[in-house]
Amino acid sequence: MVDIEYTLSMIPRGEIKFLMRMAGTLALFSVLVACGDMDRLQEDGYRVNLVVNGTQVGTESAVLRSGDRVSPSFASIARDDPDLVSLSVSLRDRKGAAVGDRFRYVLSGRQEDAGEIAVDSFRGNLPTLPLPTGMELGEYNLIFEVFGRRALLQRTEITVLYVGNARFSLKDISMSLPGIFESQIVRPGTKVLLEARLDFDRILDPYLVWYSGRNIIHRGRVGEGAHSLLWEVPEETAFHTLRLEVLPFAPTGRKFVSAGIFREIVLPVSETAESPGFFFNPDDFPDELRAWYRFEGDLKGTKAGPALVSETGKVPRWTSMGPSYGLAVNNSESFVLTQAGPKDGGPQGGVFLLHFLPLAEGMVFSAAFPPISPAFPGAWLDLLFLDGTLVLRAGSAGNTRLLPVSPGNLPSDSLLSVSIKFVLDPEFLQVDAISDGETRTQPLTVELSHPLNGEVLVHLGGAPFEPFDFPKAEDSPGNEDGPLPVAIWDEFAFIATLP
Repeated sequence: MVDIEYTLSMIPRGEIKFLMRMAGTLALFSVLVACGDMDRLQEDGYRVNLVVNGTQVGTESAVLRSGDRVSPSFASIARDDPDLVSLSVSLRDRKGAAVGDRFRYVLSGRQEDAGEIAVDSFRGNLPTLPLPTGMELGEYNLIFEVFGRRALLQRTEITVLYVGNARFSLKDISMSLPGIFESQIVRPGTKVLLEARLDFDRILDPYLVWYSGRNIIHRGRVGEGAHSLLWEVPEETAFHTLRLEVLPFAPTGRKFVSAGIFREIVLPVSETAESPGFFFNPDDFPDELRAWYRFEGDLKGTKAGPALVSETGKVPRWTSMGPSYGLAVNNSESFVLTQAGPKDGGPQGGVFLLHFLPLAEGMVFSAAFPPISPAFPGAWLDLLFLDGTLVLRAGSAGNTRLLPVSPGNLPSDSLLSVSIKFVLDPEFLQVDAISDGETRTQPLTVELSHPLNGEVLVHLGGAPFEPFDFPKAEDSPGNEDGPLPVAIWDEFAFIATLP
């Protein structure tokens, strides 16, 4: 036998007190288990999950629709607890007011009220409940309260986002790169365009949260443009996981509560990735390169040219066009290149190089040639997209000439390359164009009543110099972008011919 008295004498007095306290705690634990009052010790065991139409959904938040049927389901640790007596279910609005009836599940033989639902056990999914009638779209709290023999054991709240009969779904997310890439591996610092494709009714304004790993990189509503994100790839070479979570409307609290609606993509980043290729190589032109824009997520010039300026002050809208992206323009979203040619010793001519995707009828590009004096008329040229055809116009003092640059019925998903050559003479402006390196137009000649000052002002998008009755642009599919762009610019360059 073990000599208890001798054993205790070998243990320091402080440790004996500790062991006695531990023994007391274990004794109390045993009493609580015997009495069924493990309210605080098994809190997680009484967690209730939400099941919608037979499928378990998110544990924090759920999107519910008209006609959905909900039911609670206990975690497995609590299903066979003999001290579990009842479970109540109630719904409250944002102000805390009750919505609909309160339901209570009880074990068979313990019903006290007609509204109680008798169950043989709390195993599996419990009988379903209908949603209250007349619910308005918005945020609610679904409350589960678990009762033991003597006290409330657990209270679980799940945020409910009710959309009624409104359409709401996240289709997918896509990633577009600047320029021409042979693979999806990119270099650090590359600006990629992330876009979410959603299907929703206009009564909703979905709320999106973008993650890189666990870090939030952007959040906001579709109406604020959050469905499209220009993101600069980090310097770290690795596989970066990008995740998008979506709610039908913005949460009322500061904390974002996931409803389990998400998509993910993985982006490999490496220092050895190839640099993007581009369509034009202005170095092939012998004359002076005044401006070259590749639209790699900004309005800066490449090698030459000042930054483009938004004519209306709007933030540039970057839009995908297949695997790449570019700058979207229309009548209200235009960008200006000012003083492309200096007034002193200005160009006697030059070439505009255009690479773009036409989408809707309107003005794609224009160039203005100011007069030598404000009292005199200047000259201009523009390129319109009309009825599937590119039309080049040139004019001065009300005298306008036009001709088609491309055949009709252009492919709706093909980028076009157009080079527009112009010659400035004291007495005339001469313009011609080549489309996709093949179709060359006859020159347009516009007589000038007064000399020009040699300056060139370029507009990408915007309103035409002479009014033109364009049809109203339709909204883009998915209704999150508003009117379609007239064009998406991939590249633009200006090579001037000096005197």
